[in-house]
Amino acid sequence: MSWGAMRIGGVEYDLTHLDPLLIWVQPNAEGARMLRVLVSFSHHVFTRAIQPDDDPAAVCGPSTDLRCFCPERFGLSLRLREIIKAAGTQKAFFPAPNHVRQRNFLLLEVEAGQPPYLIAFNLERATRADVEAVMFVVSAHSRPSLPPKSQMDSIRFATLVAKVVRGEAINRPPKKR
Repeated sequence: MSWGAMRIGGVEYDLTHLDPLLIWVQPNAEGARMLRVLVSFSHHVFTRAIQPDDDPAAVCGPSTDLRCFCPERFGLSLRLREIIKAAGTQKAFFPAPNHVRQRNFLLLEVEAGQPPYLIAFNLERATRADVEAVMFVVSAHSRPSLPPKSQMDSIRFATLVAKVVRGEAINRPPKKR
């Protein structure tokens, strides 16, 4: 699905950077083959909750989940493709243990002097033959209150993809003492 472009307040916003993306992930196991992951994006990466004074022209999304275009989230979303392409060598993080959506995982981009950019996604084994896994980016936004990465449970992204493709359970690491 292509998000195309939106015109709000006389400004056109090109959303084609959020078109589906194919990434290749190399698991760490010796002799493991590269895995193809098809990535798609929710409108939550460029929208926020609707507020009473929002311009109706800025409201978008499916009728069951209408939201308001957010210039800040849109600006941050311009980096999503680059961050996700690099994810194969990075860590993915588990959500907080009490988080409602335990099947989501997180990628975090932290730049000096900026709040963390949280990218929430889920990952499933593909049902189509041309890819091994499907990644859906549920949301992406600035999250100032996030704990440091060192305090969050993590798994290597490549390991996560390989486990999903093999149908293995994804377990949170044991608590450190």
